[in-house]
Amino acid sequence: MPLFLLPVQAIAVAGVLFLNLPALFLLLLGRHLVLLWGTLGRPVYGRTGGLFAIGVPFRRLSLTGSRVLPAARSAQAPSTHRPGGDADEPAYRAYLHGPAPRDLLRLYRATWEDWRKVLPAARAGARTTYVRTEGEPDRTRTAWVGLGYPVFLLGIPPVVLIAAVLCLPAAVVQFVVWAVASVLRTVLWWAPLAAVDRIGRWWRDRGAVCPHLECGRRVALPVHRCPACGAGHRRLVPNRYGALRHVCRCGARLPASPVFGARRLETSCPSCARPLPRRSGRDRARTRTVVLAGGPDSGQSVVRYRALAQTRERVEALGGVLRPDPVATHATTLTGLRGANAPLVVYDPPGSAFTRQESVDTLECLRRADGLVLVVDALALPSVRRSLGEGEREAVGRVPVSPQDPSHTVERVLHVVAALPARRRPRRIAVVLTKSQAVRRTRIGTDLPEAAGPGDAVRGWLERSGGGNLVRTVERFGGRVRYRTDGDPTAESSDDAAATPLGELLLWAAGIRVARRRLPRPAVRRRRTAAERLALRERRARAAEWRWRRIRYAVPGAVRRPLAALLAAGERRGRTRRTLLESARHSARRRADGWVPGGREGAAAGGTRTARGGLVTAHLAGLLALPLALSLLVAGALPPTWCFGLPEEYDAWRHPLTDSVHDVDLAAYTPGADWPRALATYSAPGTSPAMARDGHDGDVWSTKGSPNAEDQWVLHFGTPVRISRVDEEWRNTGPVSLVDYRVGTRWVSPPRGSRRFDLDDDHPGRLNKLSMVLKRPVEVTAVRVWVLHPRRGGNDRLRTVRVWGPSSSIVRLRPSSDGERLRVENAAARELAVDVRPPVLPTGWRAVPVGRAPREVGPHGTVGARWTIEPPENGAVARRGGPVAYAVRITEDGRTVTAWCRGVLTAAGKKNPAKDADARYRVVPTTC
Repeated sequence: MPLFLLPVQAIAVAGVLFLNLPALFLLLLGRHLVLLWGTLGRPVYGRTGGLFAIGVPFRRLSLTGSRVLPAARSAQAPSTHRPGGDADEPAYRAYLHGPAPRDLLRLYRATWEDWRKVLPAARAGARTTYVRTEGEPDRTRTAWVGLGYPVFLLGIPPVVLIAAVLCLPAAVVQFVVWAVASVLRTVLWWAPLAAVDRIGRWWRDRGAVCPHLECGRRVALPVHRCPACGAGHRRLVPNRYGALRHVCRCGARLPASPVFGARRLETSCPSCARPLPRRSGRDRARTRTVVLAGGPDSGQSVVRYRALAQTRERVEALGGVLRPDPVATHATTLTGLRGANAPLVVYDPPGSAFTRQESVDTLECLRRADGLVLVVDALALPSVRRSLGEGEREAVGRVPVSPQDPSHTVERVLHVVAALPARRRPRRIAVVLTKSQAVRRTRIGTDLPEAAGPGDAVRGWLERSGGGNLVRTVERFGGRVRYRTDGDPTAESSDDAAATPLGELLLWAAGIRVARRRLPRPAVRRRRTAAERLALRERRARAAEWRWRRIRYAVPGAVRRPLAALLAAGERRGRTRRTLLESARHSARRRADGWVPGGREGAAAGGTRTARGGLVTAHLAGLLALPLALSLLVAGALPPTWCFGLPEEYDAWRHPLTDSVHDVDLAAYTPGADWPRALATYSAPGTSPAMARDGHDGDVWSTKGSPNAEDQWVLHFGTPVRISRVDEEWRNTGPVSLVDYRVGTRWVSPPRGSRRFDLDDDHPGRLNKLSMVLKRPVEVTAVRVWVLHPRRGGNDRLRTVRVWGPSSSIVRLRPSSDGERLRVENAAARELAVDVRPPVLPTGWRAVPVGRAPREVGPHGTVGARWTIEPPENGAVARRGGPVAYAVRITEDGRTVTAWCRGVLTAAGKKNPAKDADARYRVVPTTC
């Protein structure tokens, strides 16, 4: 390879590392953000001018060029919020329950597919840029063959990994926000509303049945019809489609519960799809159901119409109203009763339905009945038929007679009812004898009582006339039974005594109590004319204008105009919305697909934009979370216990000396090692300066009998050490002493205010403590204690001197047996800067470094330093040996700590190390 290409290759590698790979990383991240905004925000296609201008430089630097489309054009539009997946509920699901996780999965799937397109384009661009392609002389290529291409290929996996790791917290934050919001919506919003809805439906709609004879099934939840498009909503309750309202596929917002206003909508039976009677919010009473059962031509329809007519007269006489429902002919609503309105459903199956047991079993209305009205044709009783003579037959011949025995009909009905659970069986049974006027014209019916007569008389006549089996069958059923006749069909006046029994019997069978006092008749609301409605709108507009003026003059002048504009805009939006709803309600033409002119086909449910904005914000926060957390971690602004103690672990790794630094007593005495060396200007007989070092077997160093006016006790370290505190303990009371230290070649007094005293004159036997505390550690070579004698021959006794200096256990020193090698072990998980000092040897000994001393030691690594130890020329001194000390300085962020290892240097034989090359000596570590 020509040498002139080496600088070119270096330039190519630098361009890859500092331009192409960072640009590729920013391109991947930027395209992901564009996809995020396109998926959860608003459509970005067609608004690509600024994005294209920003993305062109990055695409060129990342070597993708025009090989991939801009992310703004490849980004998918926000998902159309389509109606529910099942055809039974044509409503939009709440965004958090369904569309949100789908959007998130779609976002990351689109990001993965987009990155899979970008990376091959980047590889192709790098090959075109850094590799010469032969066989195409007409195209301009780069003039060098460099290392940029392989370096770029090796840098792609780390770039993709870093981008994925940066997006991972964003995805986690998004899913956590979605899960928390879903749980909070369920617990704090949906669950209470669902409970209120269920309790309200149980209280208001319990016992509701379909009023249509062909169905008669229980209606737990009716199908609500949209007033705009007519779509049927089977689950219009607080659920995944909405807690307070549902959005129909046409855009109309429907109350999500009958408790919240869904009673105003048209409803239909979920079983037969027929319309149900509309109930107002005041219909709190349970729906009552009564079934009329009788054979063919038994007169049950006549009984029904006469009973309802008499009931209407009874209710209206008390100030109430009985209004039949226009949708279901069998349903009526009664007012003027105790409590609220009472819906009443009276089923009148055809007589042919009771001719066979199979047809009776198919009547669902019998399983929901609160009361039974058994219509018995008196002329159809076998005993009555047999007792009729020729003349009587001619008299009653024009009256239709049921061909079926009434007892058979009653047995078939009670057979179905008896199979029900006890709590669902009807508790009241009314037996009505029809065609009583025709029977009274016969000999056997002369003692038949009138309609207003007592029930026992009717029962007795029925037993005497061959209906005893029927009576016993009904009474054996266990419910309350009443007997009546149908009365005179020609009675027209309500004052007639025979005009009310059937009506009262119907109310009794339904379990409805009629008020005992006359209630005030509700006022009839007159419909306003067009002029009145116009005048009402003008009055409301003037009232709103005056309200705005009062608010405008009540607030300060700075916010007066914005507030007035806000209120006016709100009023305009409300007026526009009301106009659109009225026009859609009155003039919209429904179509089979549910489309309504002027509606909101395909519109998202309320809160979708807010939820999507929250997910976008959560994603951006997740993208910034990792860099921000790393910045705070490096700055040390996070609490130590955050994220399972991660800041504490990081601080221990970043600053290993923080926890390993501790104060050690540099003046402690080690048996066999006279280092550091203690000297004194005078020592009393039997004492020595070394006795003042902590750990010595001696008692005290004393100046008793000293001829000097002042004495000195000096501790020589032989090498610079860092000290922070000096403590003295005296046996005598009130010593006069001073402490100074040597820095370099001169003695320095401690700063003012660094001396502390702890004296006790009342207890002479107690130790008196004096301390010198330095604000910052000072590097010294010796410490000196001055002892002043106020009178000649003073007896000052120094018990202990402790010199405290910082040290660290993060570095362990391991000297060799001959003392010429030192192994430095790093116990920290990061690299440390060390300064290995030459060992401190006895007087006359010398250490000559061999090679270069190490400056750094890796994480959990080991380095070594070597010296050549030259003994003194005096053989006796060489054989005697002396103390030796090894010191290694550790520096971290401007802070220096010294690690020490002390030992004793002794000769290994009797030979003179100075004259005999074979003489051996060894180092015995004492404190390391």
